[in-house]
Amino acid sequence: MTGTPKKTEIFHSVQYLRGIAAGLVFLAHMPDGLPHAWNRAFRGGIGVDLFFIISGFVMAFTILKEGQGPKAAAEFLYRRALRILPLYAIATLAMVAVTALLGEKLPSWSYILSSITTFPLTGEDGKYLFPVLFLGWSLSFEIFFYFILALLMCFRKASWQAVGVILAALVACGQIWQPEGVLSSFVTAPILLEFSLGFFSYYLWKRHRDWLEAHSRNLMIVGSIIFIVALKGFDGDPHGAMPKMIITYFGGAPSWRAIGWGLPSFIFFMAFLSLEKRFETKPSSWLKSLGDSSYSLYLFHAPVIHLMVPFVGTKYFVLTFIYLAVPLAVSLLAYRLFEKPLMNLMKRRKKESGNQEQSKDAFVLPKRSAGTEIGP
Repeated sequence: MTGTPKKTEIFHSVQYLRGIAAGLVFLAHMPDGLPHAWNRAFRGGIGVDLFFIISGFVMAFTILKEGQGPKAAAEFLYRRALRILPLYAIATLAMVAVTALLGEKLPSWSYILSSITTFPLTGEDGKYLFPVLFLGWSLSFEIFFYFILALLMCFRKASWQAVGVILAALVACGQIWQPEGVLSSFVTAPILLEFSLGFFSYYLWKRHRDWLEAHSRNLMIVGSIIFIVALKGFDGDPHGAMPKMIITYFGGAPSWRAIGWGLPSFIFFMAFLSLEKRFETKPSSWLKSLGDSSYSLYLFHAPVIHLMVPFVGTKYFVLTFIYLAVPLAVSLLAYRLFEKPLMNLMKRRKKESGNQEQSKDAFVLPKRSAGTEIGP
């Protein structure tokens, strides 16, 4: 890079939404036996869809600062892998350790190592096999999205049009030919469209920030109502009503999760984004902490809850608060012990290589001066 680096500021709304998304997924995995369990009250799995929207938005900004050509693409993939895979490997091993402590059947080492790669796995029955840490299914899509961006970087700057056309073409192929294999269903899954929605949302924000901020109150009311409807659905059945058309993510009918959960997440994301100016003047320390540790919470809550159930039980409602507190505490510890040091390592490497990109510990955007747009 040449010239003076641009000043940056923490983008509070995106950071807070990361914490909210992780929290929704966490609540969705509360033990079934708890009285009035959260996972029966609403479908927190929509947090994954919100994560995909956020990821598309973050990558749209990140890609604009990258160079072009195979070398830049390889460097981009390396940094993304360093951000995603080490912590996922640690969380996977934590799940294996919990399995051993509970005396359950241990997965084979080949299954463990295959899971850590995030490559979609095929079981003996020919169907999709969830990784050892089942949450890894979403990381498979995340990594695939990064590969698409890297491919575009080899030839040209990635734009929302190019990303949208590629992902839409893949999904269209899946809807036309209805593939049955795991890998072919994976690369044509409609849920991939959520990344393009996130990518597009950056361009909406860049061009219409003033309008969005001027109408933030109304946008937040409408966005919240739509998101709550998607979150709650129309009945108490976790797989009833609205989710009937959206519950799958590896192709086949029904498969349009991108409509039922993706679009509401996109609308809610844009509405929340419009509050950025308010968050700048009145930041929330607890939401920031939740956002900072969101990836750790997303990964580590599952092994912690799995370990707790045999010892804590699920008979009394008051136990709900224990199931809330302990995974949160462990996730914050994991963030301090593992995630933050890894991100500091990334930051040092970027500094040594002359790359001025900020660490993703908090999402950042170029600071906007009066009358100018955000972004390059």
